[in-house]
Amino acid sequence: MTISELSSKYQFDKEQFDRVDANEQLTKQSLVIGKPTNYIVEIIKRFFKNPAAGVFSVLLIIIVLLSIIAPLVSPYRAAQPLGIDDIFFNLPPRIFGTNPTKDSVVPRDLLFIYDGTIVSETDVGSNNVLIKFHPYMLEELKNLYPILGTNQGGEDVWTNLWQAMATSLQSAMIVAVFATLIGVVYGAISGSFAGKWVDTVMMRIVEIIGGLPTIILIIILAQIFVRNSSMSGGNLSLGAINGALIALYWTGPATVTRIYIVKSKDAEYVQAARTLGASQWRIIFYHLIPNISGRLAVIFVNFIPVAIFVDAGLVFLGLKSSQDITLGTILSSTYQNVTPDLLHISLPPIVVFSLFTISLQIIANAINDAVDPRIIGRK
Repeated sequence: MTISELSSKYQFDKEQFDRVDANEQLTKQSLVIGKPTNYIVEIIKRFFKNPAAGVFSVLLIIIVLLSIIAPLVSPYRAAQPLGIDDIFFNLPPRIFGTNPTKDSVVPRDLLFIYDGTIVSETDVGSNNVLIKFHPYMLEELKNLYPILGTNQGGEDVWTNLWQAMATSLQSAMIVAVFATLIGVVYGAISGSFAGKWVDTVMMRIVEIIGGLPTIILIIILAQIFVRNSSMSGGNLSLGAINGALIALYWTGPATVTRIYIVKSKDAEYVQAARTLGASQWRIIFYHLIPNISGRLAVIFVNFIPVAIFVDAGLVFLGLKSSQDITLGTILSSTYQNVTPDLLHISLPPIVVFSLFTISLQIIANAINDAVDPRIIGRK
């Protein structure tokens, strides 16, 4: 049928239409336009499209670098008092060019020690005097510059904070890495036998562990690890606590991995890989698990604050020595120092831990958004 016949039959103006060269159009469509994208690069681009993720990534890097560098460059050693006299205890923060004051109750017959430094004094009875003085004008303290002051033991708060952060980070990362790896492998094995007795037994084990009281089980397991390692003393070691946490918290990533493998084992891309001769394990670890890496990242970072909180909780219960320099022990001791004149001791660990935890959560969620194909498809 010609154009004229079509025009008369369907009543349209043939002048509004042009002939198209079909061969030319097919040639254009067959051309590859642009460069192929790199998967990792695309993930990074999507990650940094979230402005909060970029800001908190920088903040997290700063915290990690300080935990590594600050204890090394500090003129004071962690957990070592700057002096044994009372004048070294609970010193206020000091930086170059400042001369802070401090309140202290001293016997009247010892006021001569503070000659030339006292700003004001008030009689409080029992031959004691409340004085406000410049501690760093004393001969013993004039060359000290503790950035955040000292604690009740005369130790530098700044050095202790970052040494504790480094220890807790190392410990929490060990827990997070091993718990996630064990959970992913366990969940992959269980999911690959979905519907069979092996899967049933494996998931019953997960349910049993998940149904037990966590803190009690941690204490029991940690005591077992201490006994088996021939460690003396009634307190739990950091290694024993880490072992107990790994033995309990692998169930989270195991459940997530198994559910996704069972859900996706008949997906088109899995069938295509199977048709091309890919083994079951290659399909699981090269095709399925990368698709849940975002959710596994969220679980991974959640392990880090959990490990720190458990450490603090065991110190509160008296089951772990408060002499160990960890963020948990510092956090557990802050309740004794939440007073207006000792905020330089209690606030820094709370602020650092809060910023660290918030940064981890925002970064983990941003990774999940950048990796999860379902979220990408909605954008």
